Amino acid sequence: EPQRAGMAARLGEGSLQRARQVAAGELDQVSQQVEAFLQAGVEGQDGVFWELVEELSADRLRLEQFLSLSSHYLRDLFLLSCQRPADLARVDRLEFLQQLQSRLPAERVEELAVELDRGFGCLGRNVHAPLVLAELWRQLCQGGQTRARG
Repeated sequence: EPQRAGMAARLGEGSLQRARQVAAGELDQVSQQVEAFLQAGVEGQDGVFWELVEELSADRLRLEQFLSLSSHYLRDLFLLSCQRPADLARVDRLEFLQQLQSRLPAERVEELAVELDRGFGCLGRNVHAPLVLAELWRQLCQGGQTRARG
């Protein structure tokens, strides 16, 4: 289908293997996990965090995919804050992204992106999955609570 092919091209980042995974729907479950993580974080639902940590701790490749797709969502949130919806990688998730953007200030998105980069670095040093995700979760929860109070 054309929409999935376009998304595969945008999310492939020059990797034929990644583009094929997206086109085949192999990363759909990871995308759902990323969305659940982001949504639960801004709502402060800790149970989702622990379920996700349990799932990702057992599979390093899945954790890498999770972090990579998370970066796409954060990039898209940044683009939305710059009024550039035509440049989104996940144009298929525009409504979700707009809802999330209303709960997450742009400066928090930047802080989350920095923390995500740290997470990738930690992963390269074989840091345990809960530690890789914990600070990202803390930043996310803090950002959602800030906007909810404001």
